[in-house]
Amino acid sequence: MIPFPVWLEGHAGRTTLLTAGIAAIGIGIFGTMLAVMTDAQGPGALAWNRYIAYLERELRAMFIFTNPRIIAYGQLVGGVALILGAFAMEVPLYVHLLILIVAAIGPYAYIRRLRTERRKLIETQVEQL
Repeated sequence: MIPFPVWLEGHAGRTTLLTAGIAAIGIGIFGTMLAVMTDAQGPGALAWNRYIAYLERELRAMFIFTNPRIIAYGQLVGGVALILGAFAMEVPLYVHLLILIVAAIGPYAYIRRLRTERRKLIETQVEQL
């Protein structure tokens, strides 16, 4: 076992190292994701642009002219906030995964529901003619 430095003995020293280690892992993950997303030809940027195009097609079909990037950024921020909140509450790992799935599928399901409601409304208007 690697000897623990004398000046870090005690609970406060171990907590400091643990916090620093978690922060270093977080910074590393953030840096990796930033590098993947800023590469214009990388798989992350291509998937992001494909998702933005999908949202734009779905919204345009319903004559909703909202910027799809705002929806995607909101979805991203909401997912991160939900995960951080789940970590703060110390819930099991499967809850974190469930939250991520809900944050990822939420806008898709909402847009599909709006589209179905719009189709039903148009069908009732056509039947009245």
